[in-house]
Amino acid sequence: MMTPVGVCTERYYDPSTEPIATCGCGQLASTVCGQCGQYRCADCVGLSGGWCRGCTGAGAQHARSAALARERQIGTKLTTIDPIERLLQVAMWLDGITGDEVYPLVSRLCPYLDFRKPMTFREPAAEAHPYSQETVPWDSAIVGRWVAADAARRNLPPGTQVITLGRPSTSLSGWWLFRGSNNRNASGQAADAFVARSGAVVHAENPITDRGDILTKRLVPTGLNLRALSQLGRILDLRLPG
Repeated sequence: MMTPVGVCTERYYDPSTEPIATCGCGQLASTVCGQCGQYRCADCVGLSGGWCRGCTGAGAQHARSAALARERQIGTKLTTIDPIERLLQVAMWLDGITGDEVYPLVSRLCPYLDFRKPMTFREPAAEAHPYSQETVPWDSAIVGRWVAADAARRNLPPGTQVITLGRPSTSLSGWWLFRGSNNRNASGQAADAFVARSGAVVHAENPITDRGDILTKRLVPTGLNLRALSQLGRILDLRLPG
């Protein structure tokens, strides 16, 4: 007599031959943490960008510790009294520091700046909303006039000429600041800025480079971001305290 044969619907798992990855919390893992390399479930990774919550917290703490260490290093050596020169030196010091710690550092090192409005530091190359504007705590017009006066005192020659096309065409000499504007362009990155010898701070719309000159149809007022201040400090050859 033949015994009927059917398909068994039970599933059998042998952990000795094929272990299943589990998260440290006991749940089945769905991914691997990009920092520590451990298996993690969806709950423990969350929305942290590929890092588990433990690594995300540790990374944030490390960033805060590094920023505080930089602040102590700067604060003990920076004795500049002139507020604009001090601001440019702080901007030079903060090259390489990113994230939410940047503006709190600037606030503590330059307590005379106005931080009453909410503002977020964004890297110039990072993409933001096209044509948006970043709020900055300094007056860019005052910075521009101070830079122009200091450049004149040092007999510093302008590095760039901006020609506004039209009838008649006009030209301005000054210093071009790559991604130095607090305004974003069509791609969402910081637009270039220009500080004229007169102290005017402007942005060239749709600029074209021609044999070292910048051609544009229109110049509009703009503000300076933190990286522009750092560039200006180096243009003026400001010295950081040793």
